[in-house]
Amino acid sequence: ACSYRVDDVRAALGEAEHLGVRLRYVIESEPLGTGGGIRNAADLARGAVWVLNGDVLTDADLSAMRAFHEAHGSRTTILLRSVADPRQYGLVETDTDGRLRRFREKPGPDEPIATNTI
Repeated sequence: ACSYRVDDVRAALGEAEHLGVRLRYVIESEPLGTGGGIRNAADLARGAVWVLNGDVLTDADLSAMRAFHEAHGSRTTILLRSVADPRQYGLVETDTDGRLRRFREKPGPDEPIATNTI
C-alpha cells in the first residue's frame, strides 16, 4: 500500500519483475499504516503469512516465534517489545494473557499511557 510519493515508488520499482516478484499497488488516499496494508492484501494470502516492516531491525528468533504461534493455535501472532518511552511509537495494548486488546496511534504529550509495548 502506498500513500507517500507513489509516483516515485512506481518509477523506481515498476511491477518489479526484474526483482523476481510481482507488485500490486494499492493507493491509500489517507495513510492506514501497517494494518491497512495487511487488510488490503488479505485476499491474496494463501497459507502462513509473515509481515515484516522494512524500518525495523531485529535479531528475534523467528523459528521460536513460529513454534509459539503454532503451539497456541493463534490466527495471528505479533512480535512486540517494551521500550522506556513509547510516546514516539504506536502502542499495542494487550490483556493479562497477552491477547491483543487494541492498537493506539502515537499518544499526545498529555495523554496517559497504560503500556510501554510497541
